[in-house]
Amino acid sequence: MDDIINKVDSYWRAANYLTVANMFLDKNKFLSRSLHETDLKKFPAGHWGTCPGINFIYAHLNNYIQKYRRRIQLIIGPGHAGNALLANLQLEQVINPRTATLQVKLYNNMEYTFQDSFIRTEVNPFMPGTIYDGGELGYSLAVAIGAVMDAPDTLCVCVIGDGEAETGTLSASWMCCREFLNKSSGLILPILHLNEFKMGNKSILSTWNNEELKAYFGGMGYIPRIISDNYHSEMMMSLDWVEKRYQEIAEGKDSRLPLLILRSPKGWTAPAYGNFIIESTLIAHKNPLHNLNITEKKEYLDRWLHSYHPENLFDSDGNPLNEVTSIIPDDNWRIGNSLSIYKREKLKMPHTIKYSIDIQNVREYKNVYILKDYLTDLILLNKKSFRIVSPDELKSNLLDCLKSIDKNNIRIMEILNENICQAWMQGYTLTGRNSLMISYEAFMPIISSMVSQYAKWLYQARKVSWRMDLSSLTYLVTSLCWANTYSHQNPEFINSLLGQQYDFIRIYLPIDANSLLLSMEESFSEDNRINVIISTKQKMPQWMDACMAKAAVLKGYYVWDKYSNSNKKEPDIVIAAAGDYPMRECYKAIEKIKELLPSIHIKFISILELTTIGSTLLYPHAIAQDEFSKLFSENSPILFCYHGYSTAIQMLLYERSVGDRITILGYENKSILSMNDVQKMALNGCSRYHIVLNICKLLLPKGLISDELYENITKDVTIALMREFVEND
Repeated sequence: MDDIINKVDSYWRAANYLTVANMFLDKNKFLSRSLHETDLKKFPAGHWGTCPGINFIYAHLNNYIQKYRRRIQLIIGPGHAGNALLANLQLEQVINPRTATLQVKLYNNMEYTFQDSFIRTEVNPFMPGTIYDGGELGYSLAVAIGAVMDAPDTLCVCVIGDGEAETGTLSASWMCCREFLNKSSGLILPILHLNEFKMGNKSILSTWNNEELKAYFGGMGYIPRIISDNYHSEMMMSLDWVEKRYQEIAEGKDSRLPLLILRSPKGWTAPAYGNFIIESTLIAHKNPLHNLNITEKKEYLDRWLHSYHPENLFDSDGNPLNEVTSIIPDDNWRIGNSLSIYKREKLKMPHTIKYSIDIQNVREYKNVYILKDYLTDLILLNKKSFRIVSPDELKSNLLDCLKSIDKNNIRIMEILNENICQAWMQGYTLTGRNSLMISYEAFMPIISSMVSQYAKWLYQARKVSWRMDLSSLTYLVTSLCWANTYSHQNPEFINSLLGQQYDFIRIYLPIDANSLLLSMEESFSEDNRINVIISTKQKMPQWMDACMAKAAVLKGYYVWDKYSNSNKKEPDIVIAAAGDYPMRECYKAIEKIKELLPSIHIKFISILELTTIGSTLLYPHAIAQDEFSKLFSENSPILFCYHGYSTAIQMLLYERSVGDRITILGYENKSILSMNDVQKMALNGCSRYHIVLNICKLLLPKGLISDELYENITKDVTIALMREFVEND
């Protein structure tokens, strides 16, 4: 055992050495000569505090893999461990320690240069073996759970940091392993890394004694084991114990998962130098040398780097010696090569048209009902590669029947926590599978930050040639603002996504059941996207047959010749609707305008995918400017009735040539409890009555309506609007 411990310790010292060298040195990283002040980076890259603990865990996992031949997916939760992971990838030779190039023999023989500019404080997609961004504080354990679902041969080791352990998502994630993992799932090994401090204070859990920690985690269904002294021998014995626990779980003797708790100093292994101390102090978290002058930095770095005895770790060319590399697994078993075990499992898609409804026989319909049979068959066709997650809202959203499809291997997962649902999706998707989230519109902003972080991941990952394509993250958003109580009205998730201006964002606003069905099919058919589909669960008019819906969804819009009233090149007014409620209200308003002003020439458009009308500089798939001008005309006033906040349309159209021709009606966050949807739309200024009034207002300057008629229509419509409130009170 001592011989193995010596080798693990050599590896650990080598990883710590590379971490410090990568962070602080621009040249002379292997001390081929005396260290000069000019060798130091002007701006050190990354943080130090958590890195030695990550390196310690990584070293012992390598030995564990060698001993037990377990395939490990490592998730590093602490937000500032990028330098630690880089150092271990260099030692694995996945990334060359000197040239920082990805080895050709890995990842389908593709060569990739890991540039120094990509050495960042956080773990990121440019680093091999990663499925989790180091900036996503709090989601690591839930992502790990998603990664091992339907992956019985995978062990996901999840390192959880002090600060991360205090977040709401992580605190709730502890409950999920026992409840949501089954015999078809892989294994989870949480390692809680308590290194005393967060950024500015001691962490809560680090102040608990060992008995308190054991009682807390034991009560949540884990068997915790604490490593706090004789670190190497305790960690080695603990991992042997972990393997024994897994065997007992496999044999059905116990279902409780092992949990390791590593107590170590913050900034571990940094030596004291006179009165200057890093270890177990707050300065260890970021750049501990920040307040030293250049001479002091050089002198301390010289002592720090030599404390690892690099002459016993690397040869004169900077290559790690056999004493260091002997514990590293074979190529295919290396943690840095874990992504090679995943394959992109494309969805087997049913023939969508057969689920469509006949609009000749169905005038009104609860749109989400059309998905019941479609999603049922999608689940049955993809029993090990498709899951639906929902924050306890399937029943409310009329899709509760999906939970009874396959009682032996439930494909539907519900927990009243949107963040965990999002994290499950990420873990499941980033390991090659497919997922759908179904939720209330008002609660989707809860995960806006997570989706933004994932969008950053996706943006970066698309620039890495060796990363596989991913299935799109798709969200079905229902229980909409127009049909819910005031506390449950919030369409801002759309704004959050559009504000990021990524070309892979799609916002679908189907107007009926068939266009909802085809929007879902389109979302599942394309990779590497983030799709949001917004549809009511209330009974609504039906407008499109399946063929019309398919063409409209693919194009992103539809021109309603049969509801328009125009035989001129330039209509008197263009009316656009985006969303199921705006579609209904615009139709009602147009009917009234035809009655009041039969000679007015109207062009009526439905927008079914919002980014279609955005800037082609941001969205290459958006319609070209000449097509846009033809669609919205070049001179006619435009009345745009939109489902959510009008600022979303303003963002999309800021480079389009609409000038002051456009009036946007949308949600204004004004409502009252217990009102019907028309009343809610009236309070927000975008009901059928307000559409009529705005049409007349826009036509008045063009001389298409007299002042007297305008006043009479305004009076009559206002009375009708007041009657709407009185008669339906």
